[in-house]
Formats: sequence, C-alpha cells, structure tokens
Amino acid sequence: MLNFLATMLVLVALALLAASLWTTGKLLAQLPAGPLRVQWRVLTALVVVFFAGYLAYLIAFWERHQDVADLLVPALFMGCACFVWLGTRSSLATVLNVRHLSSLDRAQVTDALTGLRSRHYLDALMQQEMRRVERHGLAVSVLLLDIDHFAAVNENYGHTVGDQVLTQIGRILSASLRGSDLLVRYGGEEIAILATHTAPTAAVAVAERLRREIEVGARKALREAQGARQAITVSIGVAGRAAGAQGSDDLFARAEQALQTAKNEGRNRVALSGS
Repeated sequence: MLNFLATMLVLVALALLAASLWTTGKLLAQLPAGPLRVQWRVLTALVVVFFAGYLAYLIAFWERHQDVADLLVPALFMGCACFVWLGTRSSLATVLNVRHLSSLDRAQVTDALTGLRSRHYLDALMQQEMRRVERHGLAVSVLLLDIDHFAAVNENYGHTVGDQVLTQIGRILSASLRGSDLLVRYGGEEIAILATHTAPTAAVAVAERLRREIEVGARKALREAQGARQAITVSIGVAGRAAGAQGSDDLFARAEQALQTAKNEGRNRVALSGS
C-alpha cells in the first residue's frame, strides 16, 4: 500500500511537471526576446531537470517504501510540483492579461485604419497640453483638415479606395510633420494636428505646405489604385495662440469655424481663424 501511494504521488508530480513544461512553452512564445525570456528558458531547463530527477527517484526506489516516513520525499515532490505548476499557470495568465490590456489600450488611442492617434487620445492629451501652454505662455496651434468631396470618392470608386486615399494622406502628414506635433484622425475624413510651439501665422504656412503635398500625393494614390484622375484636395482650418497670449478659448472650435470658412470660399485652401 505504501509503495502504491508513493508511486502515485511521484507520478502525479511528474504529470504536473509535464503540464508545467507545456505552460512554459506557451509562455515563452508570448515573451519578446530579452532578459525575461532568457530567465524563463533557464526556469524551463530547471523544470526538465526536476522531471528527470523525479523519474530517476521513481525507478531507483521502486517498491522500497516500507514505512510512513518513506512517503515524505514523494509528498515533497508532489508539493514542489504543485508549486511549479501553479506558478507557471499564473505567470502565463498574467502575461496574457497584460497583452490583452495593452491591445485594448492601443485600440483606444490608435485609429485602426490609418494608424494615426485617435480622438480619444487627443481628448486626453489636449487638456494637459493647454494647461502647459497657459502656465508657460507658449504658442500653440490647431490645424483641422477635411478631404474635399470625399463622399464622391467613396461613391465613384468604393470605400476600399477611399480608405486607401485616407491612409495615404495620413502617411503624407506623418512624413511632413515634426515629431513633437500630434497627428490625429479627428473623425471620418477629418484629420487634426496639434502643433506645439507654433504661432498661428507659422501654422498657416505649415498648412499651406501640407495642402500642396496632399494635392499631389493623394491624387497619385488614387490614380495608382483605380487609374482615376480625380483631384484629391483638402480644406484646412487653422486656429492658434501666439506666445505670451492668455485665455482659455477652445482652439478646436475656432479651427472648425475656420475650416467651414475654407469650404465656403471654394475648398482646397487654408483659412485662419480670427482671435
């Protein structure tokens, strides 16, 4: 009877260690290259050593358990194997949960189509940025872009081509702006730029340069996608605050008004909001 109990304890311990090896394999597949992955490789190797040691014990002490005290080692093996199994399972669950939460965070702050930051991210950052502007009297500007007659592109060539045009415009803007500028898909075919340390007059010059680059680059993207020669242009509204200016006005509201002015005046142009 004692031999049977000892054998069962060691066999269950071996099964738990085998399950732990399977878990560490899945865990290693989730970890990026680096020190943490190396550490888990070492721990996996130790589990293999434990497994070999348990198996060697089972063979060496087969039917040699004559007293209750002889069950101590198999019981310790069982306890250690349980600890390893629970530890590896908990670690894997933690890694998977962290990855899931990270993907949710990225989904909240990143637009899936263009790869630009999302409106959610902008709303969170804007309050912080405006407090900094107020505190230090810095210049700041907002550029709000809208693709002219974008609905016609979707109707004439399909939404897939429209998505390609929107994505290409995002690439053009990303390549043309400074790293300190925040580029956001504001909604639909609208894209917003928060230009830090940029006075309104300088922002207008930036907007005009971007308008010309988009007119060439986005039209090229449409032509490559469908062989079409339809013009792709943007209207841009600009609002800003010069260095040293005070006030808590809503730059985005003024940028939207300026954008509407640009549209009313014929589109494919830049309009600057009044103070």
